[in-house]
Amino acid sequence: MKLRLAIALGWFLAAGFSVNAQTGGVRVTVPFNFYVASKVFPSGDYTVSTIRDSVVLWDHRGNRVAMALSNSIGRTGGDTGQVVFDCYTSRCYLSQLRAPDPQRSRELLRGKDENELASHEAAKPFVLLGSLAK
Repeated sequence: MKLRLAIALGWFLAAGFSVNAQTGGVRVTVPFNFYVASKVFPSGDYTVSTIRDSVVLWDHRGNRVAMALSNSIGRTGGDTGQVVFDCYTSRCYLSQLRAPDPQRSRELLRGKDENELASHEAAKPFVLLGSLAK
């Protein structure tokens, strides 16, 4: 009986964590294809949120489609948040989540392919104003 209760409680907490992990993010409509690490994503509606030391990308259906390691930046994105991309001539990379709460603002670590691009040209930041995800 105790084992069944513990298993049920574990499933309940895991389900609640995945839902809560998605809430509190910043929702944006990205008007161009972009990269998270080395994976390309099409333009569209996304939610960007954090889980511990990672930035998480959710598609418009609520599916987690990417997760990347990040560092805290302690910046605010205003009342509704901002999502920042570093854009080069040929590619744009998800760079920062600036949440309304500066403790949840994060900067993604650059991947090998972005470092290669950055060694040849300076990135131009592209900032999207977000709306709060529910």
